[in-house]
Amino acid sequence: MTTLFVGIDVSQASLEVSLLPSEEAFRVPNNPAGHRQLLETLLALAARPADIRAVLESTGGLELPAAIALEAAGIEVAIIKPERARYFAKAHGQLAKTDAIDAGILARFIRDVPVPILPLPPEELRHFRDLLDRRHQLIEMRTMEANRLGTTTFPPARKSLQKHIAWIDREIKGVEAELDRRVAANPQWAEIDRILQSIPGIGPQVARLLIGHLPELGDGNRKVIGHLVGLAPLADDSGTTEGPRHIVGGRWQVRNGLYMAAVVAIRHNPVGKALYQRLRERGKSAKTALIAVAHKLLTIANAMVANKTVWRHSNVAISS
Repeated sequence: MTTLFVGIDVSQASLEVSLLPSEEAFRVPNNPAGHRQLLETLLALAARPADIRAVLESTGGLELPAAIALEAAGIEVAIIKPERARYFAKAHGQLAKTDAIDAGILARFIRDVPVPILPLPPEELRHFRDLLDRRHQLIEMRTMEANRLGTTTFPPARKSLQKHIAWIDREIKGVEAELDRRVAANPQWAEIDRILQSIPGIGPQVARLLIGHLPELGDGNRKVIGHLVGLAPLADDSGTTEGPRHIVGGRWQVRNGLYMAAVVAIRHNPVGKALYQRLRERGKSAKTALIAVAHKLLTIANAMVANKTVWRHSNVAISS
């Protein structure tokens, strides 16, 4: 039985901690020494580590070291998106925002909201995600430098840009080679990669995004997976008014990757092509139809990974 609820607001330098029901608050550095101090304080306040439930907001990875330390000590840990905490704060009339206030809101959130406690990603998966993030950063850098090259006329400046683009290209190839090596070294990932790349429209980069950012693929039903990615259309009805369906939230990396896969699928995947044409004939916009194809690709991928079968344009793929 949980006896101590802990809200932790994370910054690069420190952790602001709020406790319930005691309403105590304190701050520790966001470094290994601070994490040890946090654990010593919390463990002294409960009979068992499992009686403590803590919550942190996702802050681009700054929260992970503290969360890992808490989980390793046997404390229940949840990481939530910042917008969930803000919605909760506004619902309780709390509009002011400071680190101490945020920590208090988080403590109330973990006390009042039934948040599922899921294991943190293992180290191998965290490292894989770091590589995926680095590739995305390099692609964005290359796009910006290529745009600058297109508007630069002074030869020395162009030479500098060209050298930097060539360096970025080498870095991208190096990161992709390391991603390939890690997939090949993990039999489970290698099998999922083989299945995913058999689907027309899904190439190596989208397959790696699914492996890294959607480890639930193949384990959940189609509705759960669709909501995790943010591709399941949500209702917006009130009374007799039926509003347009829309997508929101979810894991943007996977959603963006599947959207680009859909662009390929409407030309080369018979299921995706048929769905796209059918929706366009019904008057749906090109973007709406592409989102529907992306959702279909996700559903197909989920079923195929669950059944451990490759693409054969089979009844499994069509009916998924």
